[in-house]
Amino acid sequence: APVEMRGGRCLLRCKHNSSAYTLLSRIKTRDTDGLLCIPRNPCELFAISKLSARAKTMRTKNNLISLAGAAAVLLTVAYLVRRRNFADSDTLPVLSDVQLIKNCPAYNELRSVDFTNPSLRHRLCQETPAYHLVRGKFLLCELNRNLPQQMYTIVRQGSPVANVTRAMGGGRMPIFTFGAEDFISGEMLKKNAWETGEIRTMLNLLKQFPTDSVTFLDVGSNVGIYSLQARELGYPVVAIDANIRALARLQMSAKRLDLLDDKLKLFWGFISDDVAVKRITWNADDFGCHAGSGSGAAAGWRQKVTTAIEDTIPVMTVRADELREHISTKNVIIKMDIESGEHLFMKTGEKLFRELNIMALQMEFWRKLTEPPQASKYYNFVTHFMTSRNFSLLSMRTFQVQKITTFGEWDGIWIRNDFLPRVKKEIQMI
Repeated sequence: APVEMRGGRCLLRCKHNSSAYTLLSRIKTRDTDGLLCIPRNPCELFAISKLSARAKTMRTKNNLISLAGAAAVLLTVAYLVRRRNFADSDTLPVLSDVQLIKNCPAYNELRSVDFTNPSLRHRLCQETPAYHLVRGKFLLCELNRNLPQQMYTIVRQGSPVANVTRAMGGGRMPIFTFGAEDFISGEMLKKNAWETGEIRTMLNLLKQFPTDSVTFLDVGSNVGIYSLQARELGYPVVAIDANIRALARLQMSAKRLDLLDDKLKLFWGFISDDVAVKRITWNADDFGCHAGSGSGAAAGWRQKVTTAIEDTIPVMTVRADELREHISTKNVIIKMDIESGEHLFMKTGEKLFRELNIMALQMEFWRKLTEPPQASKYYNFVTHFMTSRNFSLLSMRTFQVQKITTFGEWDGIWIRNDFLPRVKKEIQMI
């Protein structure tokens, strides 16, 4: 291949285009009209046989893979640098003209914060910015363990500690709450307890397995009274909630109890079958102030609510199946309380039920005790989904199998049939 010097640099004149010049210092290989020319020094070339079509294809593929890898590295570095720069500032971005809610401090907390501002959304999740779409969906947000300090300060100001009774005995457990005005937190502060019997049942189900062989999945964790006690017994916990205020409290409680480790995973998002950014809507008709009662405001739910309070914090939707990769055990025990969204967990969680041994699932069975089960829009879907997967419905009080069509308790628990004889004997002996 012809070579000539120009300006002290060696140039290769390609045979197929005598007017085209390629700077040798910028290339490692160059295929020219049947010859592969490889520069050894500025003006020395040698020729070898033309590469086979297969070799050229492999070379192209490897180059593309290398480019993709390099691009991923650059994007990661850029994101980490940007995140580090944002972390240098601890001032939270604010919204203007935000209307505050009367008589419920929990609804007003962080209400004026602009969560979509780049200076904040890059600090909410561990490995990805919040509200970031990738291939048509939001990435699952695992809560950052180091949220902005100002956020912790604001949350802590509205978080009196309840010293609740441990369901399995022992000293009381300190848990950060939403304050006395909140329905659940008020009960925890007043009575030093919340659903102690239900928690004991779930922990006894977990205790049927070695600690490294079953995961507690808390869907709708609120401030974490279930999750914290499961983790304290040594079981890995995966918790998800749509209210970042609740997750911040759970995280603070875990840190205080020395439970904030790799086996306690906290995720922020709405379980849903669509891709959207939604806001929590609270039903002020029921309890007035109830931070844990927030819904994604489905159309059917809205029709029953006369006084709805909408949050200002946008929340990403995720599918239940996206939790799969964060569950390392084959066996799973689930507690679910997501305010009329139970059917969405099942609809988007078929992979969880297919690949894992879901042994038990506690859920708020019907929203209103005064309504017959069939009044629920998703009654047939929920019951068919569970019974077709060989689950039986039991009372949380008596632990006896129930007839689904006449069941009228607020909470129920689905037990897989092959697990039922074992746990009925164990639970009833306790």
